[in-house]
Amino acid sequence: MGTLKLTAHSPRTQSGFTLVELIVVLAIGGIIMAIAAPAFNTLVLNNRLKAAVADLQSSLYFARSEAMKRGASVEVAPKAGGWKAGWIVKISGGAELRRSDGFSTTLTAAQSPTATITYGRNGRLTAGAADIILSVSGSDVSARCLVLDLSGRPKVMVDHDGDPSNGCG
Repeated sequence: MGTLKLTAHSPRTQSGFTLVELIVVLAIGGIIMAIAAPAFNTLVLNNRLKAAVADLQSSLYFARSEAMKRGASVEVAPKAGGWKAGWIVKISGGAELRRSDGFSTTLTAAQSPTATITYGRNGRLTAGAADIILSVSGSDVSARCLVLDLSGRPKVMVDHDGDPSNGCG
């Protein structure tokens, strides 16, 4: 008959984590996450602001291009609630070309002057220069300004002084 051999495993040859080691790792991970969470929130808000500025800039380029292509004036007008509610690109007194939704609730928008932006058939602004200031309320994220000179080309500038009310100059 065969003999049955029993071997005992010593604790040194077993692998795995002890409960104490697991708790220590989870505590360290929690501390790191608590430190990183505010920075991540700022990153998300900054990216939302950049996306909003890019959307509006794209619509302004589109309006300028359509004005030159069609040989007619094209308007970019804020919706009833202002730029934050969205905007409409349309031929002056005519068909709507593009409609854009508004920004997230944390973004604010201000324009100087507050009127509709109109591109003439040559792609230039029909009125004076305009600035649209986009910012995140209650945050230290730098505001962005869309600056339109008389040529009609939108240029993005960053507010470095932390006061969006005075523009980004």
